[in-house]
Amino acid sequence: MLRLAALWLAGVCASGCAFMNQSVQLAPLPSFTERTLAPRRVVLRELVDARGDTSRVGVVKNGWGMETASVVTPDELPGAVSDALADSLIASGWTVVRAASNAAVPVPRGEDWVLSGWLSSVMSEPIMGVWTIGLRAEAELTLEVRTASRLFRRTLRAFHLEPDNLVCFAGCVEEGLRAALSQVVHDAVKALMELSERVPPQSVEPAPTLLYLRLEALP
Repeated sequence: MLRLAALWLAGVCASGCAFMNQSVQLAPLPSFTERTLAPRRVVLRELVDARGDTSRVGVVKNGWGMETASVVTPDELPGAVSDALADSLIASGWTVVRAASNAAVPVPRGEDWVLSGWLSSVMSEPIMGVWTIGLRAEAELTLEVRTASRLFRRTLRAFHLEPDNLVCFAGCVEEGLRAALSQVVHDAVKALMELSERVPPQSVEPAPTLLYLRLEALP
């Protein structure tokens, strides 16, 4: 009986808070160190935000599963992911030069790379059960690697599921989103290390012209 009363009270509280936006802090993100056999010198251009609403990172639902408010963040997430990527690559033995997202940078020579990309999704959504609430968080990041003669592109998606919560307020949402963002950074670092080992160094260098890359937000 006491358990049923507690569940009813939690549902009432959750419904009462369901009409208020929840704010979460997602930066800074942790860095990771990976084993590397082919360290590179890379120019990392700041990631672009390709999301429609750059402050909204989730939805709030009431007890009947209807969206009633948003989860928002004041953090500039492409910058936070860029920082975590740079710190991770440096910790793994790479040389990283930072550049603005719209900067003209030299064409990569030899083993050097130019790394660009965009953040296309950061979102959390509660999954309403009969007695408990689950939380599903996701992050999606696309990276482009420009070598001296080739262009590689890869999209990485990370998901985090928090099942069976009695209630799930801002702290729960923040934990899930940070886990998804951290995972996509970790996956990106591992993918870059694997690509570095798979792609041999270039023996022919291009003419010393400037390469201007502007990423367009995908629909």
